[in-house]
Amino acid sequence: MGKRIKFNRFKLLISKTWYIDLCCYDTEAWKEGRFGAICSDLLQWIINSKFKTNTGTNVNKLVYKIIQRIGLTLLPPKVASWRYKRGNRSLAANLSAGDGSTAPNSKEEEKEDDEGEISIPEEIEEIIDQLIQGLGNTDSIVRWSAAKGIGRVTARLPKELADEVVASVLQLFNPREGDGAWHGGCLALAELGRRGLLLPQRLPEVVPVVLKALVYDEPRGYSSVGSHIRDAACYVCWSFARAYETHILKPYVNQIASTLLIVTCFDREINCRRAASAAFQENVGRQGTFPQGISILTNADFFAVSVRSNAYLQIAPFIAQFEEYAVPLIDHLIERKVDHWDCVIRELTAKALHNLTAANPNHMIQIVLPLLFEKANSINLNSRHGSVLAIGEITHSLSIISKSRNQTVSVFLDKDKMKRLQEMVSGFRERMYFRGLGGELMRQACCTFIEKCALAALPFHCDEVIDDWLSLINECIPYDVTNIRDLAIKALPVLIQEYYNDDSKASKQKEIVDNYLKQLLSINSQVNRMGHALAIGALPQFMLNVSLPIIIEALIEASVITPATLKWAEARRDAVKALSGVVTTLGDDIEKDLPGNVIDNIFHTFLEGLKDYTQDKRGDIGAWMREASMVGLQSIILLLTDRKSTFLKQGVIIKTLANIAQQAVEKIDRTRALAGKLFYSFIYHTNPVPYIPHYEDIKIIFPKEECDDLNWNSASNTFPKFIQLLKYPEFTYNVFLGIICSVGGLTETLVKYSTLSLFAYLKVERKHKGDEEIERLCEVVYKIFADHQKNDRITIPMFRFLDKLLESGCIECILQNNDSDFAPKILKLIQFEISGCKDIYKLMDGVNVLCQFIQIKREVCNIALVQLSIMLCHRQSYIRRSTATRLYESLLVNGDSSTIDPDNLDQLLQLLGNTNWEEPVEVVKPIRNQLCQLMGVRVPTPKIKQLQPSSE
Repeated sequence: MGKRIKFNRFKLLISKTWYIDLCCYDTEAWKEGRFGAICSDLLQWIINSKFKTNTGTNVNKLVYKIIQRIGLTLLPPKVASWRYKRGNRSLAANLSAGDGSTAPNSKEEEKEDDEGEISIPEEIEEIIDQLIQGLGNTDSIVRWSAAKGIGRVTARLPKELADEVVASVLQLFNPREGDGAWHGGCLALAELGRRGLLLPQRLPEVVPVVLKALVYDEPRGYSSVGSHIRDAACYVCWSFARAYETHILKPYVNQIASTLLIVTCFDREINCRRAASAAFQENVGRQGTFPQGISILTNADFFAVSVRSNAYLQIAPFIAQFEEYAVPLIDHLIERKVDHWDCVIRELTAKALHNLTAANPNHMIQIVLPLLFEKANSINLNSRHGSVLAIGEITHSLSIISKSRNQTVSVFLDKDKMKRLQEMVSGFRERMYFRGLGGELMRQACCTFIEKCALAALPFHCDEVIDDWLSLINECIPYDVTNIRDLAIKALPVLIQEYYNDDSKASKQKEIVDNYLKQLLSINSQVNRMGHALAIGALPQFMLNVSLPIIIEALIEASVITPATLKWAEARRDAVKALSGVVTTLGDDIEKDLPGNVIDNIFHTFLEGLKDYTQDKRGDIGAWMREASMVGLQSIILLLTDRKSTFLKQGVIIKTLANIAQQAVEKIDRTRALAGKLFYSFIYHTNPVPYIPHYEDIKIIFPKEECDDLNWNSASNTFPKFIQLLKYPEFTYNVFLGIICSVGGLTETLVKYSTLSLFAYLKVERKHKGDEEIERLCEVVYKIFADHQKNDRITIPMFRFLDKLLESGCIECILQNNDSDFAPKILKLIQFEISGCKDIYKLMDGVNVLCQFIQIKREVCNIALVQLSIMLCHRQSYIRRSTATRLYESLLVNGDSSTIDPDNLDQLLQLLGNTNWEEPVEVVKPIRNQLCQLMGVRVPTPKIKQLQPSSE
């Protein structure tokens, strides 16, 4: 048998512990066929066993590798001479529409091996069959492995047998096969193509199936399958660019280029758009025959197509300016994207068609619009929705084109199309398409359609259809779905501006406004108020002038908190937004149309809105109102500033900036960021805002160069700046109020940066200005505490703030100053706050603050110890235990600084630590009394309630 040589080794895993080791033998053994018999037996065992179906993906991948390697071993190790060779290539020649390759050798010049003498084992047919089956496997990694195997084995086959393999692969591309087979087939074609095994005569069959695979997208429930097929098809196109000479691929260039650009612009998945862009780029570089290739690549590169909206709305119109691509792009949107399963794609499609209309208006009019009118009557909801959106966008675009030519839109739209546009909404209503879940989509589409028709100024001014359109919008304004409400409000001012701006319709104008005002002030539904508030705010100026004082008064009334509307923060927000919208709409006429007292009321409404801290299960919903109020203040102040109005008063400016600065140091990141940007806009407005206190100093704190690029969401960036406003009396109260809520908050990052900024500022201020500045700030803290007694939104953070402040040592000079009454006053407020409190967490925050007074060697120490001794006998065992623990820690750290006799300190700590404070109150009370004696304070005595004499 000869010397044994390990030419190759394969390991077929059966379990984690053993495998089959297959070795090749020497030449004599190979000639005798013994190794072939071993391979044949192993192959049959793999095929006949259930091994492939009962194991995991990685083992299946290994099985197909084994099958592939057996096939390679059974065939001679030589590459087929018949494969297609492109030859030498030159990039410069490619870009000049030639690839610099040598002409293909004639058959007479080719040196062919004598394929007739090659003996093909019978097992090869079985191996290829197994690999072809692997192309349809459910696992992508197995399909990849099978495709690699197809390419490698085919490279050693004679030409006729290889062609049969290609034919078998092409059979996978039929409707009866699943998506896995299409994906595997594309991978196999790519492998065959890049190895030169896909001969040019097969391209007429291959290219059509590849083009189908490039747009393969089959709906499955609420999604679709096909993205992996489209990605693999891009790989096939990429391989074609590298495999074939220019003249071979030239007959298919226009089809491949158009389809690749369709995928580049309009595919839903980012990986497919990028793959198509890369394949297009490869073809431009290696083929040089793709029309306008270089110009397109400068805009549709790998990175530009990453953003889907950019691909649809910017890149596609750019490509459509080239005549070769305009119609294929438009037709693809109509055939496959107008009725796409994804609502976002349908909306983008409509906007893309708007932008593509200018590329070929005649095609849109003659071909596209009739198709869309048919789709709009389809029973398919997606088709109806997308078609209505597209019709509206195309109509609007045609009107823009007609205006640029000084014509009317009627030039493009004949009577039949006008009639269809006119009857569309009423037809949907008759067929009851506005009901149910599908009705929500149709309402959205029709609101957008009405807006676009109004923008197009369709000649329906004296037609009843306008009232029908307005009726639909009025139905959608109080709708529960936010998107429907927003689209209706967006369409309303456009419709009214175009079709109701006429003195002959004054009564209709008043009727509309009166109806909206009536609905605004009703308290039967928050959504009803929200919708009609925004609708009033969106009305054009000629409609506002009908009842301007009443409108302002109604919006102000809707923005006020009442017992019935306490939780309606969203309605108040929208009322404030509407008020801002009215101010913006009036514009330069604001002084003429509104008296000074009304403007003062508007300012007062916005400033009061900054005090809205309504809470519900969603959290701080008042933040919506505060944000809307800040934006409203900005709009009216900057408007009056630009007009140099006398209605702008110093007090209003100071209150506005102080309140916005407060929002810039509070808890919610989004609100802080908005407040920071608005504060900055006041400082650096084009026309300087008057009456800004300490204007030059504030500009130093907020330098323009730094703030232009500042991340206003970052607490580490904003707190060090706004904390410096504490030095100015106009800002101190509001900024400190916001700082207290942040330092006493629960968010770790917020607490960290607010605390660091505050204490760093206090140390610097004490160093530069002395104790007087610290005393001033302490008085502000006391005033804030006193102003918000029993207001848990402020007092709970205040406890945590005071705990950190007293512990920091920043105000030690005030605490140890016998002439200062800050500590006694604060202690009194704390006692009042925790008296009668049943919230155990608030009580524990109060205990933590009380323990900080132990370090003050004054009477407040004894008062705090008495209060703590009361907590040691609280009815809640958790409070007793926690108070004892906290008191023990405080005495351990600050006991020497307290008023307690040092000789009693050890006994005091021992008694505190050894007592089980969860025992009943009757058990721990004597121990508590003993602690009071050791601390040198009076023993608390319960208040005796005097009995009232009976009525008898």
